[in-house]
Amino acid sequence: MGNEGNGIGKEVEALINRKLYIPNYPQGQETSESLNVAIATAVICAEFRRQAAWK
Repeated sequence: MGNEGNGIGKEVEALINRKLYIPNYPQGQETSESLNVAIATAVICAEFRRQAAWK
């Protein structure tokens, strides 16, 4: 997970081939309030779990 100001490190960037984004809410809003890395990680993990439950 990268942070808003610095993103991810160059070492990690070299290892990834896809990026995940949390969409703005509500839909169509230009920007969302910033999320700290712990909350952003929780949102991503919850979505992975939600999608796995439907398979």
